[in-house]
Amino acid sequence: MLQVAVVNEAACIGCTACFQACPTGAIVGAAKHVHTVIPALCTGCNACVPVCPVPCLSLVSWGSVTHPLQGKNAAQGKALAAQHQALLAARGVRVQALLTAKPNTAPLSLSAELAAVAKAAREKSVQKYKKMGPLKQPRGLKR
Repeated sequence: MLQVAVVNEAACIGCTACFQACPTGAIVGAAKHVHTVIPALCTGCNACVPVCPVPCLSLVSWGSVTHPLQGKNAAQGKALAAQHQALLAARGVRVQALLTAKPNTAPLSLSAELAAVAKAAREKSVQKYKKMGPLKQPRGLKR
């Protein structure tokens, strides 16, 4: 059954999380203002419901044949929904890989030659800043 998102305007806090997650731009609104859903653009992909921090979004059945996944724009609506699902899947794989990855705990070891070059560069930098003397306080802005 085809579904469309609906905003409970009494509970909406205007956080903008839902319309940032919407792949079709069906949710409109501004920060700290009530959001609303444009039913003709909503594909019912359910991307907005889980990101809402307050339970003000829900999916309801859509009885009309003018739904974006039917009629003359059905291919475009299905393509947008599939693209969004692929994006969510790719993000999930990346997040899972980051969560399961173990940090590289091996200490960095430089060859003796590179360590000597790094030490010389560090000493040169220290000598340069010693010659500069103490830092001056910045002047205040004139009004």
